[in-house]
Amino acid sequence: MTDYPVQRPAASQDATESNQDINNALREMIAVVLALQSIYEMETEILKSQDGKAFLEFQDRKSDAARAYQSAISTLILRKEEVKAADSALREELKATQNQFSKVIQANMNHLNRMRKCTEKLGQTMRNAAIRAAQEKSTFSYGENGKLKPSANMRRVSSGISETA
Repeated sequence: MTDYPVQRPAASQDATESNQDINNALREMIAVVLALQSIYEMETEILKSQDGKAFLEFQDRKSDAARAYQSAISTLILRKEEVKAADSALREELKATQNQFSKVIQANMNHLNRMRKCTEKLGQTMRNAAIRAAQEKSTFSYGENGKLKPSANMRRVSSGISETA
């Protein structure tokens, strides 16, 4: 086996390659942000159409895109010193993309909040209807001393909230 000498680039060439590398990382980050933004925009449209089934089916795509975003942002955080030396136009583009992404997230959060309120209201309505139905089926009769008379139909009605995500 022959060993070949490893050629190392000059220091200025190292810096240029490093700048290109971080510039590519910024371009990739912009692409990841735009992809996640697109996912949030689609989810917002699904929420507007009040399609619960499509919303639930869409969550896997959102999770995958969010994981890609988390990975990309973690990489940039680790390379924050290099980011300072990156192309200023790319840094500004990333900043503008992040600002637009924040607006899309805010709109999405507003629609998610509406969906949550509707779900809570529906749940409360269902609980109240169940309590009323149970109370109507139960008959209570009071004795002379003001206590309830034992009855075969007498039972307690309990309602509680149990939700799992």
